[in-house]
Amino acid sequence: MKLRHQLVALSLGLSLLLILILGGLLALFIRHLLENSLQEKGSDLARVLAADNRVVQALQLGKDPGLRDYVQGICKRTDAAYMVVTDEHARRLSHPSPELVGEIFRGEDIWPAIQDLRSYCSKDVGTLGPAIRCFSPVVGADGRAIGAVVVGYLMQTVEGIYLERIALLISAIGAVLGCGLLLAFWLQHLLRRTLLDLEPETIVNRFAQQDLVLEGISEGIIALDGQHRIKMLNSAAFYQLRLPGTGRHALLGQSLAELAPSLLPALSQEGGVHFTVQGEDFVGHWQELSGREPGRMLIFSRPDGTGSLGMQVTHLRQYAEMLRIQTHEFANKLGSLSGLLQLGHVDEAVELIQQENEACQNMLQDLLRAIENKPVAGLILGKFSRARELGVELVLDP
Repeated sequence: MKLRHQLVALSLGLSLLLILILGGLLALFIRHLLENSLQEKGSDLARVLAADNRVVQALQLGKDPGLRDYVQGICKRTDAAYMVVTDEHARRLSHPSPELVGEIFRGEDIWPAIQDLRSYCSKDVGTLGPAIRCFSPVVGADGRAIGAVVVGYLMQTVEGIYLERIALLISAIGAVLGCGLLLAFWLQHLLRRTLLDLEPETIVNRFAQQDLVLEGISEGIIALDGQHRIKMLNSAAFYQLRLPGTGRHALLGQSLAELAPSLLPALSQEGGVHFTVQGEDFVGHWQELSGREPGRMLIFSRPDGTGSLGMQVTHLRQYAEMLRIQTHEFANKLGSLSGLLQLGHVDEAVELIQQENEACQNMLQDLLRAIENKPVAGLILGKFSRARELGVELVLDP
């Protein structure tokens, strides 16, 4: 798998993991917040209804035929599922179902409100199903409970509200994932364009090869940006320009005009340039660099470098010519020896070998005694071989 694919997969995986964790925590928080909100609202409604004069009078009298309709009218103006009024014996004076009026309240969680005068909420199963039930005592003139008020929210309704909010949360998570996916594809495209669709190993190898090539060039090479800051240089340029510092890599990004003031005139020139550094002359030429960060590259060397290279090529050509002549001459001698041996003239073949050996030894000894300079002696030896090939006698004046 390529690097950009790994980065995209890693970013998407981390994003999905974080979203799932945060989404789960947020879902729990939403459930807790929803239930707390309903409990607070139910407790407030229960306390308000417990202080209602109509409810208090009905409990004091022990009956009120219109109490149920009165309480149901209040319940319809709220989001509560039901409101129930009971006396101190938990007998219903009001209930959404008329047939249940006069029956005992279902559930043991009502007694703390009647016996201990407490206002609280609990979860239990009533005649209408599981619900969140909020209790508030109705206190008489003597300070004792004469009944209780119950405000309930069915769990079915709570689950519906919870699922609606979870659906909004899932939609938000989907939107975040979609944005993350688009961001991942954009990152992949950016990496592909920036890295030229190359893997890190390939980039490292190319940089290593480029560094080896630059270090293997005898000419000085230095690349500058538009502000004459050094972008790249090889060791030949570092040493030939006498640049300060511990190494060429430490000079990247610094101004060449400040490091080598003697190059300041050459920086404003185009094409071929000539400059001097600490008494040494150099010649070079500028080459324009295009791309995202345009700049220029200077390739320079000492003037004698070209002459020295030409001299070496000349010597190599002379050496190759001498080897060709000697090869041709020895091929002729070997042909003569082969002919003598095939004809059975062994003695003549041996005599020819001895003559050639003695002639070569005498020539070498004479040249070494007469000429002390070994390259000159070698040059003259090559001329003797060439003369012998052409059938010309070469006489050396002492």
